[in-house]
Amino acid sequence: MKLGSGSSMGRRIAIAVALVCSALIALPANADVGVRCDYCSAEVAKEAALSEGILGKFYVFSVPEGSVRAFIVEQAGGGHAARPAQVPEDVRLAVTGLKEVFDNSGGSMKGTLDVYAADFSVPGAASANAVTFLGNSNLRAMMGDHLAQGAYSGPGMTTSVRALIQTSTHVLRLASTTEFTITVRFPDGSSVVYDVKPGRSVADYVEGSARTANGQQIPETNSAAYAGTWIGPAGDLDLVLEQLRQLAIPVAFGEGAAHPAPSATIAIVCWYVDGSLTCTSDKVQE
Repeated sequence: MKLGSGSSMGRRIAIAVALVCSALIALPANADVGVRCDYCSAEVAKEAALSEGILGKFYVFSVPEGSVRAFIVEQAGGGHAARPAQVPEDVRLAVTGLKEVFDNSGGSMKGTLDVYAADFSVPGAASANAVTFLGNSNLRAMMGDHLAQGAYSGPGMTTSVRALIQTSTHVLRLASTTEFTITVRFPDGSSVVYDVKPGRSVADYVEGSARTANGQQIPETNSAAYAGTWIGPAGDLDLVLEQLRQLAIPVAFGEGAAHPAPSATIAIVCWYVDGSLTCTSDKVQE
């Protein structure tokens, strides 16, 4: 619904939305706060800022339009008054980023990005693969911190999206309904996935997301969840076998399967028996 400047119903809806949002998240006084108000006129946007009921600077933005207005709410007599203010460039860019996510996600505000570990300023990331990642809790934590800061490049990471991730750390509620699924690719092609929610100081690793370069799942625990069959080139499934060794899961190798050529096709089969995985590896084809 478009909320026009002459619509009292539109004003009531916009203000009601703002009040519901402020009830969900407690706001400190004199904060910089984002207020979503799609297609709102200047008058309705001003009322939305005032309806927050606290002093501070408010950025009232329309996601589908990628537009934003700023208001400073101050004490005035026995109440509050809002006056227009300048919108900083980082906030303007961030709202453009919101529109990009809105357009690319069909309105769901769920974005997807691909990034490369080799570009991270994180010790050990450039030489890691998905298996060394799984075995290094500090690397997982540092990569989560790095992803939450938005200081990296990759397909889909535009200047506006980067501004959205970074600006949300100091403008409350700017991206409260936005999240990104970020696939981190290591130099060998293996990958892991993180969830990034702008405004949070850390990103969350998605458990069970580790994959080989060809997209085969890498077991993360010795549990029934990883019983199954893997078929593919030995050079790709080496990571699966390495992880099974790291987890102390026994693997029985068939004839010629212990040291096959990287291009040979092998089959790994794992069963969960008596509280542990037990696996076999056999060569299917040279």
